[in-house]
Amino acid sequence: MKIIGQKIKSSAGFTLLETLLYSVIFAVILSFTVVSFYQILGSHGQNQAKLIVQNEANFFMQKIIWAFSGAKTINQFSVSSSTLSFSIDKYNPSDNPIVFTFSGGGLNFSRGGGAPIRLSNNNVQITNIAGSYNPASGATPASLSLSFSVQSSSTDPNRQPISLQSKFYLRK
Repeated sequence: MKIIGQKIKSSAGFTLLETLLYSVIFAVILSFTVVSFYQILGSHGQNQAKLIVQNEANFFMQKIIWAFSGAKTINQFSVSSSTLSFSIDKYNPSDNPIVFTFSGGGLNFSRGGGAPIRLSNNNVQITNIAGSYNPASGATPASLSLSFSVQSSSTDPNRQPISLQSKFYLRK
């Protein structure tokens, strides 16, 4: 007996339409994966630059706080359009004077009359430097008000500066 008009289907593979559909789905998934990977790499670089700026800013503030611990006098304070400098004497005479100079986008430090050492590195710039000296008045000790911004030296347009400001008092 012959069966006429019946097709024999083979289940041995995919049709051309199924293959194309799976290829398109795979390409879409792969493109999303590649885009996500590049975004993760980009954000890693931005986060690392931000971390460097935060660490440098904290380092600068800790150095200034260290200088003011045990300080007895503020000898000199000068500010111009691009430079701020101040000098401190501590109770330990071998360290005197301790001089901080904000200039050229960086922070320099010297103690005991030695050569200045640049505390900032090439990865950051210090900008928007401002400060004022407040002499002792009655029961209020002498103080120094400082504010400055630290930002990445990179050319990334999304870089965000970290602004710091503080008032440092001499202990009586």
